[in-house]
Amino acid sequence: PKLGGSMNDLRFGHKAAPFKPALCPVLAGSPVLRSLKGLRAHAEAPFQLAFLDICMESQDGISLSRQMRRTDAEVLIVFVSSSREYAFDAFPVHPFDYLVKPYDVERLRGVLGEAMRTLAATEGQIDIRVPRADMRLPLSRLSSVVAQGHAVEVTLTARLTAAGTDTAADYVIPLTVLPRQRSAKEQLLEDFRSTLLAEDEAQAADEVFALPLEFRGRTLRYSQQTDRHLSILLLLGPVCALLLWLREKQGMQTEEAARRRQLLLDYPEIVSKLMVFIGAGMTIRLAWENIVSDYETDGGPPRCAYEEMTKTLAQLKTGASEGKAYHEFGRSCGLRQYMKLASLLEQNRRTGIANLRTLLKAEMNAAWEERKNMARRQGEEAGTKLLGPLFLMLIIVMVVIIVPALMSF
Repeated sequence: PKLGGSMNDLRFGHKAAPFKPALCPVLAGSPVLRSLKGLRAHAEAPFQLAFLDICMESQDGISLSRQMRRTDAEVLIVFVSSSREYAFDAFPVHPFDYLVKPYDVERLRGVLGEAMRTLAATEGQIDIRVPRADMRLPLSRLSSVVAQGHAVEVTLTARLTAAGTDTAADYVIPLTVLPRQRSAKEQLLEDFRSTLLAEDEAQAADEVFALPLEFRGRTLRYSQQTDRHLSILLLLGPVCALLLWLREKQGMQTEEAARRRQLLLDYPEIVSKLMVFIGAGMTIRLAWENIVSDYETDGGPPRCAYEEMTKTLAQLKTGASEGKAYHEFGRSCGLRQYMKLASLLEQNRRTGIANLRTLLKAEMNAAWEERKNMARRQGEEAGTKLLGPLFLMLIIVMVVIIVPALMSF
């Protein structure tokens, strides 16, 4: 025979009771009422197995199953439909099975049998430890449980079968389950918890709950737990400010180091130009103006040394004395070489050194040697920085070669 019609919601056993393979419809009325009553009934007494018709007038079975899944992830859901086209839509709900109408009794019996085996496998169990063996019994074999103080009297129903025969008999086995042995600290916490519960019951009519001030003859003190996250946030403020200050300081140091390096690189060129212009018969101020004019005409990136020379020329044009302007130039640059150059220019203006060109030539040669040494040190530093990546590449190559060799054994 064939079975058809609508099976919008059926209850198959009950989670709160031992599993019983009984199938009975529990909903009736319009499809809307059936879906609402089904959700309400499932919330009050969760189903173990639910048959849901996919096609209904107001709410489809897939939407109803999603609402059931929000409160129960273990219920077995079987969708019933006259079409296979909803199978992919039903897959995200993780259904137990999918019945296509009309279906025969054997198909339904197979679904119910598989559901019985699945539910029986997920049934709760109790572990009992005895001196020589451990037993694990399903909760459905418990006949009764009676609490007596700290002990629990349990009655089990056991079926004994004689080996090689069909003779079997049921026996009722009474057991006494004792709580595990607690440590002194655990027992103290349990007693204090019992005291708090007793105080709560005694002060049920009071608006404010008063904590006990004594326990076993000892005075109790209470403190409110502070929010650690707030303390961490308060600490993060000064830490972030310190890190920002250190970062700014490190950035200033980096900029100052780059400025000093650029000044040292430009120093030999500036001395060489001064020597050429002075050798051509120009005065120091006129040579200074020509160097600044060439720098402004080139229009290249700003250079610290030439920018300081531009400031010095502006001071000279505003009427400042040459000695003071050259002295300020050396102090602004902040390097020993520029201070020496400013001293030579100022001394030549005061006393008129006859061999100024010779002194500038010697200074230029020393500056070029220092520039060569600085370039050599920079190359060594760059080579040292490359050692880390080189060693890392060496380790990677060794791992690529050694690991396959070791795995081949």
